[in-house]
Amino acid sequence: MLDFHRYRSASLPSQDDLHTRRPEMPAVLLAVFLVACAGADSLYIQVMPQAVSPKPGPEQQSRPEQQSRPEEQSRPEEQARSGADSLSGRRSPTDSSSNRSRGKASLGKALPSKALPGGVQCERAIAYVQRGERSLLADLYRPTKIERPLPVVIFIHGGGWKAGSRGSALKQAAWLAAEQFAILSIDYRLLDEAQWPAQIDDCYAAVRWARQNAAKYSLDGQQIGAWGTSAGAHLAVLLGTRPEPVSVPANAGPPETSSRIQAVCDWFGPTDLLTMPPNVVGNGRTATQVAQSNGARLLGATVREVPQRSRDASGQHHVTPDDPPMLIVHGGQDPGVPLAQSTGLLDKLRAAGVPAELHVVSGAGHGGPKFQTEEVRDKVRSFFISRLR
Repeated sequence: MLDFHRYRSASLPSQDDLHTRRPEMPAVLLAVFLVACAGADSLYIQVMPQAVSPKPGPEQQSRPEQQSRPEEQSRPEEQARSGADSLSGRRSPTDSSSNRSRGKASLGKALPSKALPGGVQCERAIAYVQRGERSLLADLYRPTKIERPLPVVIFIHGGGWKAGSRGSALKQAAWLAAEQFAILSIDYRLLDEAQWPAQIDDCYAAVRWARQNAAKYSLDGQQIGAWGTSAGAHLAVLLGTRPEPVSVPANAGPPETSSRIQAVCDWFGPTDLLTMPPNVVGNGRTATQVAQSNGARLLGATVREVPQRSRDASGQHHVTPDDPPMLIVHGGQDPGVPLAQSTGLLDKLRAAGVPAELHVVSGAGHGGPKFQTEEVRDKVRSFFISRLR
C-alpha cells in the first residue's frame, strides 16, 4: 500500500524543477507523486496544472527553414488560386507589401541545395536596377556544371500586377536551368508602387542587365528569352512585341544596350486588356467594379477612358513580322483569363508570319499542377532549346 501522507507532506517541486529535472525523475516516483496529488487538498490541485505544463521542446518549435520559408515555395495550385483572384481585382492573400517584406528578409541568403532541382545552383537577391531608393532584385538559377555560355530566360511572376514575387520560379521554372539555361527570375514594381509603364520598363532593364553582365555570369547575351505566368506572361509577350522605348528611364542601364529578346513563352497571360472581362462593363460587372479592377489600377483609368494606353499595354496590339517566336500555354478551363486571350494572340502572330504555337492543357484552370507535368515541361524545354541555341 502506498503511503499517500508521506508524499503529501513532502515538499512540492517548483515549476522550474519540473521543467529542468523531470526527465531525470524516476518513473515510479513521478507516478506516485501524480497519484498522491489526485487526492490532495485544494492547494495541490491548484498548483499541479502549472507544474506539469510542458515547455515547448525542439519538436514543438518551428524549424528555422519554416520560419523563413519564402512565399515562392508555395504550391502551384495555391499560386493559381491567388492569381485568378488577383486578375479579377479581388483581394489576394499574397499582398504586395508582405511580398516585399519577405523578400527583404531573404537578402543575401543562398538557397540550400536540397531546395533546388538537381544540378541547379542559385544566386539570390541580385540587384539588377535601382528605382529611387529601392533596388529591384533578381534570383539567378544556373546549372552546377556550366558547359558553355548559357542562353538566358527572364522569368516574370504573376499575381495580377499587385502580388507575387520572383521566388515563384523555384517551383515553376528553376528546373530548366539543369538543361544548360540561366533563369533570371525578377521582381518588378507592383500596383501599390507604380502604374504603367513602370512594369514593362523594369522588364526591359532586366534584359539589359543580362546582356551587360553576360561575361561575369557565363551568359549568352545574344540569346535571351522571356517566360511569364498570368500577369507575368502579359509582360513577357510585351517584351517580344512592344517596340523598344525611345528613351531609357534613369538608372536603367546604357540606352545602347538592346532590350529585344529572341523567344517568348506565354503561360495564360492576358494579351488584350480592352477585352479582358474584369475591364468591361456587363455580365454582372458594374462600372464601379470595372473602375476598381486591376486593369484600371494598372492603367490609372478604365480601358474605355484610356484606349490608347490600353492598347500600349496589350501584346496583341503590337504584333509585327519581326517579333520573336512564341509558345503559348493555356488551361482549357481557365476561370481567370479566357482562352480567347491566347487564341487571339495566336491568330495575330500567324497572320504576321511569326512562328507561334498554342498548347491547351486539357482540364487545367489558371495554372496549377497540370502545368508541371512532364508533357508541358517537354514543350517548354523543346521550345527554348530550338529557339535559343
